[in-house]
Amino acid sequence: MRIVLTNWETLCAKSMKYNLFSATKIACLFLLFFSWNIQQTYAQQDLSISQIASVDSAGVGDTVTFTITLMNDDTTTGASATGVTVKNILPANMTYVSNNQGALHNLGTVIWAIGGIGDSVVLSEATHSLEIKARIIAQGVHTNQAEVNTMNGFDIDSDPGDGVVTDDDYATACVSVPYKICSTFKDTITLTAPAGYMTYQWLKDGIVLGSETAQTYKAYEVGDYTFNVGCANEEKKIPVFLSYATNRKNRESVQRTN
Repeated sequence: MRIVLTNWETLCAKSMKYNLFSATKIACLFLLFFSWNIQQTYAQQDLSISQIASVDSAGVGDTVTFTITLMNDDTTTGASATGVTVKNILPANMTYVSNNQGALHNLGTVIWAIGGIGDSVVLSEATHSLEIKARIIAQGVHTNQAEVNTMNGFDIDSDPGDGVVTDDDYATACVSVPYKICSTFKDTITLTAPAGYMTYQWLKDGIVLGSETAQTYKAYEVGDYTFNVGCANEEKKIPVFLSYATNRKNRESVQRTN
């Protein structure tokens, strides 16, 4: 629990120390107790976000739907989180199409305002969902990012808008457009996982690639590449596909090595 000492609380502390009028003491005790109760209520708020993409793999020009689900995990009956907004940042190589909640969009950033998230013993009653549609304009792995941006009061295990990817109020979802490599040249592609996670492990066709535990991996063979990221005992698998190009003209942004 966090306690914020306001000006009047400082005054009350001085009053208690220097034994001022008893009426002041009583008023201060009431205010301090009232403040403590408010802070206890705020401390019980626990917002979390999850996110999925409608497909793992798509093509340039395809439209993908990202579904962001916001939940109030607070177990205090009747409690609610107010002033809640979620900030969603679309991948650089995707263009915004629409959303189903009237959320505001500006240059790839979507701000979703929720008036109040009521709490219930049945957690499914305390969920809200947003669907964002976006169009792919380039190949590669595209990561959509969503985070609780603001709320009144405090969250017990995260800070809104701080950009910490391992917090439960931050979620990503990815879609991959296969890279093309030429079968007659030693083409390599540097694959990059999202930053900010504790551990990384790359796999090819479902098989762990031994010591490949960096955020990046240089791929040179056709296959289905994935990586796991470690985060509070969780793992995420995000697909990266490499396929043969019919000729060099169709390689599309592949780096050639000599």
